[in-house]
Amino acid sequence: MLGLLALTGANVMLCFGTTVPILLIGRLLQGMAAAVVWAVGFAMAPETAGPENAGEALGWVSLGINFGALVGPTAGGVVFAKAGYYAVFAMTFALLGLDVVLRAAMIERKVALKTLGKEEEDEGPERADRDEIDPLVRRPDTEAPSGKQGASKAHPLPMLLFLQLPRFVSALWGIMVLSTMITAFDSALPLYVHDIFGWESLGSGLLFLSTCCSSFLEPFLGRLADRYGTRWLVIIAFAGMVAPYILLRLVTDDTVGDKAFLVALLAVIGICWSIGMTPLNAEVSRIVVEVERRSPGIYGERGALAQAFGLTNMAFAAGSIVGPLWGGFMKENIGWGNMTTSIGLLSAMTVIPTVSPAC
Repeated sequence: MLGLLALTGANVMLCFGTTVPILLIGRLLQGMAAAVVWAVGFAMAPETAGPENAGEALGWVSLGINFGALVGPTAGGVVFAKAGYYAVFAMTFALLGLDVVLRAAMIERKVALKTLGKEEEDEGPERADRDEIDPLVRRPDTEAPSGKQGASKAHPLPMLLFLQLPRFVSALWGIMVLSTMITAFDSALPLYVHDIFGWESLGSGLLFLSTCCSSFLEPFLGRLADRYGTRWLVIIAFAGMVAPYILLRLVTDDTVGDKAFLVALLAVIGICWSIGMTPLNAEVSRIVVEVERRSPGIYGERGALAQAFGLTNMAFAAGSIVGPLWGGFMKENIGWGNMTTSIGLLSAMTVIPTVSPAC
């Protein structure tokens, strides 16, 4: 709720600000508040749905994020063209107000269970056995504290505990790599299709639809992660993106064949990206639950899902910084073909920590 109120304040500054310092402060506050809402939103989904349905719940969250990223710029452009500058912010204030009302009306899972007189449901031995057999990254028995029968002493900063777990670090690395790979196109692809096909912003923008449409599969992919585990889905994702990224170097001529080939390759990349992202977020949720199961009370009374997803947000943001810099720098200095090949090799390298028993 505080994040939404801060986000509203930031939008007020951006809407009515007339000086550069005010606009910079507003933009900074907007980013910080959005990070809070992002992390808490991701934490609420698996907490509400329960560990056994975390993947599917996070899939719906990812679908909402991608849908907003797809519709937002289009709606903003249309409203700005038809109604002007302030109408765009009026639309954002209406959405923020609706979100505040929905958050106020929401009943958290723990409160609901307490009101109904129920205890948190256990995941059962069958799910626990599967988690041990099919983790994202195999781990030694000493990776997480084994715990005792009683409650453990609360860790003062659970995020430091997470960073000691190879599985968690591997998941963060995968999220950062996925962010890097997809955002590398943000700077390089529009410039390249303009040079080769003569496409302006509309054409390059529509081209990104081929990578976004796969987001509608994410709830289904999350269900697969819940049922069969995350490890093989992530392996398929990173291994499946190697060839398409390398083959992008073959798109060199202004022909119908090359345009169709480019769209097809981007569609495959988008599908593989979705196959990887939702299971990685589900794995983060699973790790938090597993550590709590082994050492009850180690997170304290409030849990640590928000801190865990705060770290994933940082990893995604780091990739969003590295990706455009990588794409733009590589394209200008070594060319489009070598740039896409380098990203394909990064994807291939990321398969290694995913399958390595030592991690």
